[in-house]
Amino acid sequence: MSDLLTHWAVSDDCRRLLPFADGIEPFFVEVLETERTFARLGAITRTEGYWIPPLLQWAREHRDQPALQPAIRRKVACCIAGLTHTACDRLMKPYMQAITYADEASANPTDDNVARLVYAYQDTFVFTQVYLDGHEEPFNRFMMSRLNTAAGQALERWIGTLFQRGVMALRTNIAATDQLERAIVEPLIHDAARKIQQRNDSLRRLIGSLGITQPNLYAWLQELRAQQSAPIDEANRQPAAPAWEQVEHLLTIDDSDPQQRLDSMLPRFLPLYVDFHRLLRAYHQRDPARVQAYRIETDFYNAEDPAIAVARAIQRGEQVHPEEARAATKQGVNQSSYGQALETGIEYIRRSTAFWRGEIANLETPNSVERERLAFCLSALIDATAGALFKPAGLADDAPDATHEAYQYQNAYVFRQTYFDHEAGQFNAFLQADRDTSPEQAMEDLVEALFLRALAANHTLVPDMVALHQWFDNLYTSTNQLSAAIRQQVQILYHPDPVKLEQYEIRTSFYNASDPAVMLARALQRGKPVTTAQVQMALRQRANASTYGRALEQGVSAWKQATKFWLRESDVLLSPLPFSGAQ
Repeated sequence: MSDLLTHWAVSDDCRRLLPFADGIEPFFVEVLETERTFARLGAITRTEGYWIPPLLQWAREHRDQPALQPAIRRKVACCIAGLTHTACDRLMKPYMQAITYADEASANPTDDNVARLVYAYQDTFVFTQVYLDGHEEPFNRFMMSRLNTAAGQALERWIGTLFQRGVMALRTNIAATDQLERAIVEPLIHDAARKIQQRNDSLRRLIGSLGITQPNLYAWLQELRAQQSAPIDEANRQPAAPAWEQVEHLLTIDDSDPQQRLDSMLPRFLPLYVDFHRLLRAYHQRDPARVQAYRIETDFYNAEDPAIAVARAIQRGEQVHPEEARAATKQGVNQSSYGQALETGIEYIRRSTAFWRGEIANLETPNSVERERLAFCLSALIDATAGALFKPAGLADDAPDATHEAYQYQNAYVFRQTYFDHEAGQFNAFLQADRDTSPEQAMEDLVEALFLRALAANHTLVPDMVALHQWFDNLYTSTNQLSAAIRQQVQILYHPDPVKLEQYEIRTSFYNASDPAVMLARALQRGKPVTTAQVQMALRQRANASTYGRALEQGVSAWKQATKFWLRESDVLLSPLPFSGAQ
C-alpha cells in the first residue's frame, strides 16, 4: 500500500468537511487549515494509536504557553490528521483483502501482487478525482510523469536516496537516560512485551510498527520470544513488565561501539518498497477490466456518496448548505469505503475534541488494542571516503553559511557533468512539454514531485517513539528547509555564479574532467569499451588530482580491502575514517 495518495485524500477531504460537523473543536479546524504540510505528514505516520495520545495530552497541558504555540499547532495538526489515517485503514484494508482473496480463489489468479494493484488503482483514481491530475496542491503535473531520460531516472534515484537519508536522520540515539520520556516509553515497552507473548507476528515487523529500533531492546525481546515463558501478572493476565531501570539500560546506545552504532542505524533504514512504476502503469494504462474487478468507481469511491459529493463541491468553491454538509458525514449515510472513511474520520476527531475539552480523562484511539547489512556497509565505505575528501575549498572563516552553498555547487556540478549536459536537450524538452514555463521552475516542480514519489514509495513514516517530541521537531526542521534548498540547488544548476565556481575550485580541485578516473567513469557511463589496463592506470594510487577523482580511486580501494576481509584473506578491515573502539 502506498499509504500516501488515498490517505492524504481522506485527510484533505475531512479537512474540507470538518467546519460543518457538529461537536468539533474550532482549534482543530484552524490548525488543519493553516498547518497543511504537517497535517499531511501526520496522516501517513503509522502507529498512530501510540503517538497521538501523548502528543495531544502534552499539547493540551501546554496550550496556554505562548512560546510553545508554533510547536503545539504543528503537533496537534499531525495528531488530528493521524486519526484520519486510522479511519482510512479500517475501511480500506478489509475492502482490499476481499478483492485479493477473491482473485486468489479464482480460476485465473493475477500474476502480480493483487493488493499492490488494488492500491495502485485506488491511489491513481483519487489522484484524478481529488487532486485533479496534479492541478491541486500539494502536487503538480510531474507527480505521474514517466521519466524516460537517463537524467530523469538518475535524478529520481538520487532524490530517493536523499529522502531515505533524511528519514534516518529524524531518529535520535539516546545516550543518557535523562533524555527518555518515561510517560511515553514505559507503556510502549510493556505493550511490546505483552504482544511478543501473545502474537506470532514477525518480531522485526512488530518492533518496526511500534517505532522503537534500539538494538538492545530488540535483542531483549528476541530472548523473551524465545523463552515464551515470561512470568504472568495474574491480576492483569499479562507478562510481568521489566523494571524502569532495565528499560533505561535497554534504550541507551554506546556510541563508542561501532557494532552498536551500526545496529542502531540499520532498523532506521526504510526501503522504498512500493513500486511507484506500478502506479504509473495504472495511471497511464488504465485497464477498464481491473477498474470493474476492483470496483473502484462503486465500492471504493462512489461519487454519489453524500460526503464525497459535498467535499468535491467545497473544493470547487461552490456554496454548500451547512445542514447538507453536516448530514453528509453522519454515520451510515455513505456506502463506499472512501465515503465511510470520511464519516469515520470525522467521528474520531469528534472523540478527540471531548478529550481536548476535558470531557473525558483519557483518549483511547481506535488502534490502541544479512543482505541489507552488507549493502549498507559497502555504501558507508564510499560515504566515508567521499566525506573525508569533499570538504569544499575556498571557504572564509567568517562565512559559515558558505559551506552549505559550496556543497550545493559540488552537487549541481556533478549532476551536470554526469547526466544533465549529456542529454540537456532531451531532458529540457521533457521538462517543458505542454507547459509554458521556465526550465528552472519546471525543474523545481519535478524535484518536489520526486520527493513526493519517494514519500509514496516509502509507504509510511515511522515515528521515533523513544524520542517522540524530538522526532517531530526534526521532521518540522527538515520539511521547512526543503523548498528553499531545492530552489537554491536548481538556481545553481542553471545559473552557476562563475565567481563561486572559481572560489570553491569546482572545476579544478573538486572535479577535474581530465582526471583518469573521471574520464574512465564517463566512458563507462556512455558505453565505450575500456581495457583492464586503462582501469588499473586510472585507479592507481595518486593518479587523480581532484577530490572527485581521488574519491573514485579510494572508494574502489576501500571495496578491495572489504573484499579481502570478506574472503578472510585479511583479519582487519580499516575504516576510511578513524573512530573509537574496535575497527
